[in-house]
Amino acid sequence: MRDSNRAFIVSGNLGCTLRESGSPRTYMKTIWKYEIKKLGFTCLELPKGAVARSCDIDMEGNACVWFEVDSTQPTESHFILAEGTGMSIDPSLTLSYIGMINDDGYMWHIYEVLNDK
Repeated sequence: MRDSNRAFIVSGNLGCTLRESGSPRTYMKTIWKYEIKKLGFTCLELPKGAVARSCDIDMEGNACVWFEVDSTQPTESHFILAEGTGMSIDPSLTLSYIGMINDDGYMWHIYEVLNDK
């Protein structure tokens, strides 16, 4: 991306550097892929502030969630829930819907559990 005052320089998984008026600032946000169970809970250790961006089946047939993370942050536990269409969901859970995965006709609904960890 380029405009009259900014130039983004992408550097693989290391993030990018934004140069404004000659002084560089480094950003360490990247997208990381995490495998999850296709049914039930998965506990993931993610950098603090991680944001779920997508879910799908990867090329090896694994259910995965892609998170935008800041790799400079310490990790914390995040719980992901996968439930099939028509399955009941515990009403005591506070959930954020990430998306749906189509796995050879089985539809898995993926949530992040927001209750206190």
